[in-house]
Amino acid sequence: MKTYVIAVGDELLNGKILDYNSHWIAKRLTGLGFEVSGISVVPDSLEEIEGVIKRYLDKEAELIVITGGLGPTLGDITLEAVSKALERGMSVEPRTLETVRDKYRQLFEAGYVSSPEMTEDRKKMTVLPEDSTPIFNAVGVAPGIFLRHGSTRILVLPGVPSEMMYLLEMAIPLLSERTKGVVRTAELVVDVGDESALAPLFRKVMEKFPQVSIKSYPSGFGNRVMMRIIASTKADDAKEGDKILSEALEHMKSLIR
Repeated sequence: MKTYVIAVGDELLNGKILDYNSHWIAKRLTGLGFEVSGISVVPDSLEEIEGVIKRYLDKEAELIVITGGLGPTLGDITLEAVSKALERGMSVEPRTLETVRDKYRQLFEAGYVSSPEMTEDRKKMTVLPEDSTPIFNAVGVAPGIFLRHGSTRILVLPGVPSEMMYLLEMAIPLLSERTKGVVRTAELVVDVGDESALAPLFRKVMEKFPQVSIKSYPSGFGNRVMMRIIASTKADDAKEGDKILSEALEHMKSLIR
């Protein structure tokens, strides 16, 4: 599948932040059989983001993955640029509104934000392009977005690396519909804050289940950091894939104990 990656952010162009996201996305998708044909880094500019999307559409991209610019600030304009490039309207997505409202309520109750109020800035993250599918963000707040434009699939992800990685894994089944077989994912949350302690356990699991890929992503706020383990596999059908992942994660749990 002919794929292009777009990383959005002034901070990527002035050297303040390394563009880790493009590297991760390209490596992950290439490992799944996608053909990454180009990567662009653009500033927080409506014209620049819109322009590069249109350029990749003209190149008959089958998949465009965009990362960055989904937050609540005025500079977070990626979805507006996507809507302009595709000539679509934007509106509040009801399920996303409830999800974001619940997330801020939880953060307030946990003491991480000063107010649970659904401000206009927070509500901005629930205004999505028409005919798009939100992808729940269990790691942060802003959802990922999946939509189609003709034969092109477009996936828009947050710029925070842990959120990007998590949502990319959640979206893989949507991206792989045209490939042979199915890609299934499953996850496990463990009370382990040190990723390096998990690395040798991952190797043991993947030695026993060579068809399974396992990644870890820190999740949480403040001093309470959990580790989200996401396993994925490609199988001939969903039932077979789910069975393999269930066995692999059970083995993972037995090693952690």
